[in-house]
Amino acid sequence: MIVDAHLHLCPRGVSSMPGGPRRRSMGYGLVDLEGRRVRYFPPSFYDSKFSPEMALAFMDWAGVGGAFLLQGAMYGLQNEEVAQAVWKWPEKFLGFAMVDPRDGERSARELELWHRHGIRGLKVEVPGFPGMSIVGEREREVWAKCAELGIILALHLDPSSPEATDGIRAVAEEFPEMDIIICHMGLPPKKGWEERALLAKLPNVYLELSGLPALYSHEGYPYPGAKEAIRWTLEKVGPEKVLWGSDAPSILTYCTYPQTLEFVSEVLDGRERELVLGGNALSIRNRAS
Repeated sequence: MIVDAHLHLCPRGVSSMPGGPRRRSMGYGLVDLEGRRVRYFPPSFYDSKFSPEMALAFMDWAGVGGAFLLQGAMYGLQNEEVAQAVWKWPEKFLGFAMVDPRDGERSARELELWHRHGIRGLKVEVPGFPGMSIVGEREREVWAKCAELGIILALHLDPSSPEATDGIRAVAEEFPEMDIIICHMGLPPKKGWEERALLAKLPNVYLELSGLPALYSHEGYPYPGAKEAIRWTLEKVGPEKVLWGSDAPSILTYCTYPQTLEFVSEVLDGRERELVLGGNALSIRNRAS
């Protein structure tokens, strides 16, 4: 089964994060961001929303059998929406919550609540909140709860963060029982991406390939530079540590949903295809269930 390891939902539209920039869905793929019209989705998204039913239709179009439902600040909090999708389609979706790691014990309790509602992952942007430290004591309480409950930790690493490598390594080594997924393969071709990608040499750290069409949009489809980066990564960390992901729906302003899968498939041989396109994600999912 093919699994998309990085898919987003916003069935009620884009919203603002607490204390973050004001965002709201407009129409035809546009979002109002602090008074500016920003294209988030193709114009065919008439209400600028992305429901689980739409996600399933896109997945069916590309032959994708399951997906990890991640979150991101650009969409706003979608915890309830993700939990509802997992409850309704448990065979299709594995859900990730988003909480503020700076709140320590309180966020750990909130995460435990979402876990009781079927959530099996946590998405964190580093440094997604002012003053956040991935190796801080309050944040550590959240990682410890992830390890205790078997929750997957998915990380979007800001290349400018000094914690984007050493901090992740420290957390991975302190909590070896916790699976960690680094989103967007460490953000190539941005400076230092190779060092971030090599974190997947740690036993419990994985990479996923989502968002590369946006990062290599200057090249156009089929993104030869992205293919070279994927090939380099496979040779350095092994296909057992790499997962395919799309980053839909925002990625659909750069290419079609099937193309997010096709250009990656072209890089892979038979065994790599089996692992990267679904086998690794299914193994991680089974450990978190």
